[in-house]
Amino acid sequence: MAKNDFPIKINPQLLVWARESVRFAPAYVAQELNITEDELRELEEGIRVPTYEQLLQFSKLYQKPIGAFLLNEVPKEKPLPKDYRTVRSEEIAELHDKTLLTIRRVRGLVEDALELRKEMGVQLPELQYSASLQEDPETIAPFYRNLFKVAAIGKIESAGDALDYLISQFEEKGILVFQTSLPQDEVRGFSLTDESVPVIVIRRADRPTAKTFTLFHELGHILLHDGGICNFKEQGAATQVEKWCNQFAASVLVPIDELLAEEIVRIQRQEGNQYWQLITLTRLGEKHHVGPEVILRILYNANLTTKSFYEEKHEKWNSAAQGGRGGGTGRDLIKEQVKEKGKNFTRLALEALDKQRISLKDFADYMDVKIDQVNKIPNYL
Repeated sequence: MAKNDFPIKINPQLLVWARESVRFAPAYVAQELNITEDELRELEEGIRVPTYEQLLQFSKLYQKPIGAFLLNEVPKEKPLPKDYRTVRSEEIAELHDKTLLTIRRVRGLVEDALELRKEMGVQLPELQYSASLQEDPETIAPFYRNLFKVAAIGKIESAGDALDYLISQFEEKGILVFQTSLPQDEVRGFSLTDESVPVIVIRRADRPTAKTFTLFHELGHILLHDGGICNFKEQGAATQVEKWCNQFAASVLVPIDELLAEEIVRIQRQEGNQYWQLITLTRLGEKHHVGPEVILRILYNANLTTKSFYEEKHEKWNSAAQGGRGGGTGRDLIKEQVKEKGKNFTRLALEALDKQRISLKDFADYMDVKIDQVNKIPNYL
């Protein structure tokens, strides 16, 4: 008998629950695990007892810890975040399997982050702020701009460094931030408000300026106590909430008085020109580490562009083809893991390892890297 080939008796309903929670068809699972559909059915019905090796395979495929298959009963899972995406009428508004797995993975990351902080005696402060749709986002923006010390990014040269700074500010206020892969469903980011701490997830492939906007858009959802899955489009049933969060993010990141004081804005305002070139919007945004749409939204709120011009650009820049993604260089898996967990989490894990509060294997598990890759991680901080 192979090392991991011993049988483990489990509640077979857990296998059904794990498969259905990610909406995998039996045929797909059987193919991935190199077994027949009949063998999978027998495992799920309790006719056949899985081996430890098979449980490891199920764990990897379904993105669940192996301990989940050793429970006595099927656990009750938290619901999915509200879906604020706008989808075209011919599309099915269901989430892709990969997006479901990402949401589940993030919930696991939250558990890891809280467990590590508990081990190190580091507590996250409780975020004690809220807002409502009845409040004008432009009016409350200065308070949150000051709270998160947004003005400081004006002295930071790199948009990536500015993003790192802002993420650290969010975590200091008690919000966990993760950057992960969101390749499907036109999802730009999402937020969770049903965990013990608020959580923001940013699409890793986006440019830093796009990520910064996502950060504050999702903060809007958290202040509304209405976490959701977003693509920032302002159409359909989601219009009111998404529009509020978009305006909130733009107003926090770029003060209206500073923008109106810019020379090019004063000139176009005097000329009555309401049509803005992309290069102008981009240059105006560079000072605040934001993209051109953020600038255009503020100009629209100030009646310095037309509704049709703004809506045309908003739809174009938020389409799947114009998602603001970064370059197509080769993957650096260690860098991806550090980005996903965040530098604060990574530093805390390294400190725990250095103080022998966790083992080398624990650290590798926290960071989702191989043991022989651990020594490379400090190079990414």
